[in-house]
Amino acid sequence: MKKKRKVGYLKDLRKEWRKEAIEEAVRLSMVGDEAEEIRSKAKAIGKMAKRVVEEGRSSYFDLNALIK
Repeated sequence: MKKKRKVGYLKDLRKEWRKEAIEEAVRLSMVGDEAEEIRSKAKAIGKMAKRVVEEGRSSYFDLNALIK
């Protein structure tokens, strides 16, 4: 059964992505104690994402099927 969204869902969603929240997230990833850890995790996720779409992997076939 498909979940119904309440009226004003998009309006509420926009509140979550205010300019200040985005600025804070960028600042945390660039400066501070957590910055190196955040960047390290982002690099690891990027490497995993590249690996799963390498030729011969199941995601490679899924991606090609989607494109075709």
